[in-house]
Amino acid sequence: MAATVFSTQLQKLRKTKGIKQEQLAEHLGVSTQAVSKWENGSYPDGDLLPRIAEYFEVSIDYLYGNESKEMCLEQQVQEYLRKKRKENENEQTKLEWMKEFLWAMQGSVTNSGAEDYIGYFRAKKENGRAASGIMLDNGFTYMRKTEDLEYYCLFEVPERGLEEYFSNTEELAKLFRLFSKEDNLWVMYYMMSLNSGECVRAETVAKAMNIPVEQVREVLEQAYDISDYGCIVSGTSLLDECDKKEYVYGTERTYVSRLLIMLAAAQDMLYAVQNWHGLSHGMGKAWMDRKKVVELCNKKSRGETERKEKKE
Repeated sequence: MAATVFSTQLQKLRKTKGIKQEQLAEHLGVSTQAVSKWENGSYPDGDLLPRIAEYFEVSIDYLYGNESKEMCLEQQVQEYLRKKRKENENEQTKLEWMKEFLWAMQGSVTNSGAEDYIGYFRAKKENGRAASGIMLDNGFTYMRKTEDLEYYCLFEVPERGLEEYFSNTEELAKLFRLFSKEDNLWVMYYMMSLNSGECVRAETVAKAMNIPVEQVREVLEQAYDISDYGCIVSGTSLLDECDKKEYVYGTERTYVSRLLIMLAAAQDMLYAVQNWHGLSHGMGKAWMDRKKVVELCNKKSRGETERKEKKE
């Protein structure tokens, strides 16, 4: 097997560190034969590359001879957080570390310095609704950062434009109609109280929330049908001894997280931000192209008219 840049770099790093193949293999949890094969032209699994780079304190690109020996900033942050995770597996602590780095990044673009970085933690304790935003032509970031609710959003405008990306207005309108009634929201809140893998009958939800069972069933069926793969509500049927079907419904935490983003954004639209703690504007145009919006709307209207005429 012919030597590669990777095999040459790995062998050089190992010898410089003064360790044997057996020691590297033990650290990575692989066989000595695997390390030997890497140094003779084969490659390790992709998930091992960060561990190899961390062990030798170099960048992954350096392993392939593409960059300097030093880790890039992004990899340094990744390695720092990985080490912190090993020190403390507490879920809340992990979130705090990520928030600190997000705010440091946010503050660096909003003409902020050390004072603003420190101010973020102080602002959390202040009363009122505060946020930070970076507005650019190709996207934006938004960081809500008060004690009651915190979240971070990075939004990049797609190359084809927002007006076309969000032109599926019929499907979007169905989604908004689903959440347009107060009782519907309470039904969805109940569904979000389920753990992954748990299912519930419409009758159970109706009894708990004091909402008519037919209304609950309609909401759950709409939520199930409205998106691909049951992303909002999943449904399955159970058969009794008489082969009679009974439907039960559940949710998946990964999918529900997007509903929480939507609800958080809606709250921010209802209750205006009182204090902008870092706001940067670098945009010189509107989010959508007015001409394209008009063209897409008229095209949709013509299509609907033609379909009606064909039916008649």
